Amino acid sequence: DNRRQRQMCIRDSSSNTLFENFEVEHEFETLGKRLMLLNARRLHTTTKGTHSILLAIEDITERKRMEKALQESEAKYRLLVHNLPNIVFKGYKDWSVDFIDDKIERLTGYTKEEFDSRKMKWIDIVVKEDIERIKEILKQALRTDKFYLREYRIKAKTGETLWIQEGSQIVCDDRGAIEFLSGAFLDITERTLAEQKIRYLAYYDSVTDLPNRQLFEEYICHALAYAKRHDRQLAILFLDLDHFKHINDTLGHRVGDSLLKSVAGRLKEILRKSDFISRYDDDKSSGYIARFGGDEFVLLLTDIKQARDVANVAGRILHELSNAFVLGTYQIFIKASIGVSLYPSDGEDIDTLIKNADAAMYHAKNSGRNNYQFYADSVKVTTSEKFTLGTDLRRALEREELILYYQPQLDINTEKIMGTEALIRWLHPDFGLLSPTEFIPMAEDNNLIE
Repeated sequence: DNRRQRQMCIRDSSSNTLFENFEVEHEFETLGKRLMLLNARRLHTTTKGTHSILLAIEDITERKRMEKALQESEAKYRLLVHNLPNIVFKGYKDWSVDFIDDKIERLTGYTKEEFDSRKMKWIDIVVKEDIERIKEILKQALRTDKFYLREYRIKAKTGETLWIQEGSQIVCDDRGAIEFLSGAFLDITERTLAEQKIRYLAYYDSVTDLPNRQLFEEYICHALAYAKRHDRQLAILFLDLDHFKHINDTLGHRVGDSLLKSVAGRLKEILRKSDFISRYDDDKSSGYIARFGGDEFVLLLTDIKQARDVANVAGRILHELSNAFVLGTYQIFIKASIGVSLYPSDGEDIDTLIKNADAAMYHAKNSGRNNYQFYADSVKVTTSEKFTLGTDLRRALEREELILYYQPQLDINTEKIMGTEALIRWLHPDFGLLSPTEFIPMAEDNNLIE
């Protein structure tokens, strides 16, 4: 200690300060080891060369212990913050940031200093379409428990869109105004994309990107609730492509899938330009078309004023689908049959409306295809007979009820028979002799044609 003190005196010989802030550990009989802070100043020197010195001694043991505890606490906090997946921050209502974790650069590409210096605000990287929604969540939290959890998108420096979850506590002053926000960000991009993929697989058709039956019935459920509340009509259109199986069998399923996707695109375009799209939510028109499987599509029209409006849409669909589909080297022409049921006249629940639209579609097929039919009481009989015939057709072969008629083919110039056409007939025990037009489409639809 004497050596260190002499060094201090030599270093400060130009002034009256002998040494200052000199820490000495001393062991007392009653107090044990204590840390003392010493400051010494020379007051004056006598003619004999002796000095008057003012020595100040302060016990700093507790202060040093608290400083050490604080340093250890800060080190633990920094370690915790660094190892957490969350990015801790403190900000203000104007979206400026007072403090943000270093990991922000790893996530966004923007440095901590760019936010700390307020060269940029957090709102600068939030996707514009999400801003109003997250502002509304903040307002809602102010009215309740001052805590909010919100998920939204941000744009990284690279241009990549990321999903984050922000959980924050709002701290207000005495007047209730926001003083600051304190919370953390968590990158949930991977989780959100996985959830979106699962939702897509559960609710959307992978070929056409249209809603599947499960999701579509949710749309109809909302539409029915709205229609009942506001005394409105809506329509279900059940559409089936005519002879689609032939395209699959001759050109292959890849071409068939491409055709289904193109049909879905035309249907979406027709509905997008239609007046009959829901006024009560922000869903896009594609939400009102679904693929029920195979070559069957179902459409929902809302705010119907009269049946003629639905007929116009159905006619437009048939016209648009009649135009050629160019798929690679193939030019394909297709036709469709459409059945229509109306709420509330043809049913007041989802199952009834879809079943009746399906029955009307089969009526359209039996009426020559490439047309639309509205559900009517007469269809009920047709549907009942169709069900009976469909059941009986499965046993017709074993009962030997199917017979061939050979119809002559005549050359009208020479009046000579050139050949014959073999046409099947069904001698039904109850309905008599049935022509091919009455049961061949049924055999095709029920996979009995082979």
